[in-house]
Amino acid sequence: MPSTANGSDMSGSREVLEQAPAAALAMAEAAMADTIGLVMYNAVTAQRNMQTLANAAVAVTCALIIAKGAAPAK
Repeated sequence: MPSTANGSDMSGSREVLEQAPAAALAMAEAAMADTIGLVMYNAVTAQRNMQTLANAAVAVTCALIIAKGAAPAK
């Protein structure tokens, strides 16, 4: 005989409660995948920005060396 509360069948509620942990785990896994994706995207973006900054520093240094010119020979 199915369990009842106030004369209604509770088997459907029991099934929902039994499936809730699996649904919560699936949602947590999806959120984790999104988070890992954002972390990877941010890491690639930071790496690209640092490479651009390094290239600019090298270019400016080379320009300063060329502008200074060679020291006159004595």
